[in-house]
Amino acid sequence: MPAYKRQHFLPVAYLKHFAANAITEGRKGMIWRNDGKEQRLVPIESQCFEEYHYSKQNAEGAEKEFHGMEGGYSACVKKINRNESLAPAEFGSLLLCAFDFYLRNKIHENLTGREGIDAYHFRTQLFWRHILLQRPDGEITKADIERHLAEHWSLAVALAPVGNLFLTSDHPSVWMCVDDEKRGLHLLSLPLTPTHVLFAYDKRMVTFTYSLMVENDCLTLNQAQLFNARQAVYSASDLGEKQREIIKTSLGEKSESKYETENHTWRTGLAGLGPEHLFSCFKRCES
Repeated sequence: MPAYKRQHFLPVAYLKHFAANAITEGRKGMIWRNDGKEQRLVPIESQCFEEYHYSKQNAEGAEKEFHGMEGGYSACVKKINRNESLAPAEFGSLLLCAFDFYLRNKIHENLTGREGIDAYHFRTQLFWRHILLQRPDGEITKADIERHLAEHWSLAVALAPVGNLFLTSDHPSVWMCVDDEKRGLHLLSLPLTPTHVLFAYDKRMVTFTYSLMVENDCLTLNQAQLFNARQAVYSASDLGEKQREIIKTSLGEKSESKYETENHTWRTGLAGLGPEHLFSCFKRCES
């Protein structure tokens, strides 16, 4: 196979933390894959890729663009798994990865007529301007973005309740709106390991209260993975019959994505998270 032909829209650096054998690390690890039809162990490196997904003209350049971010992500998750504290810069790196795993995903159909890396760059620009900063006009600098994130966003890592495990999927970064009257991205969840989940949140909308989740939280997060998934969910363990039936029903009813990137527009969506489904470790801010 030509070098860099296999281009992952969800990196191995992400999925390897859900390896079925915790001792096995890296690209050669195995993971449980469930597409609603069957559940089987598969090599991690065989998942979530497409030939020349980002670029055929400059495949090596596209690969290198993501390489540094993926290495930093994996180092952060290893520290979290070892109960080690992260430096502020590492939290910032995790936040960028949580945004980026969404923006680079194959869920977004490329209708631009250009390469996937170009469509990804376009989505990224629209995200910073229209979704995060909500500034349709005027110049936006890197300093503007950093200032906004420092003032209004925070990160937290929560733990699964004893006896529960988090699922993940081929589209694991879930973007949520918690207030229909103030439409926007308010909360993001990203499973990091079978027992850790990362939350990024707008401090003007919600406040994180404590790190241990309850069983209903775990169910909501796993349902969010089913909602977001393109084709499959992944787990570190063989799922029971009840869970397999839920996945079969959910993935079987899934319609084609309407997330489209065109030359001048990007169509995406946010999961609505009403008050009855807000995670127990969060509370809504007063209006």
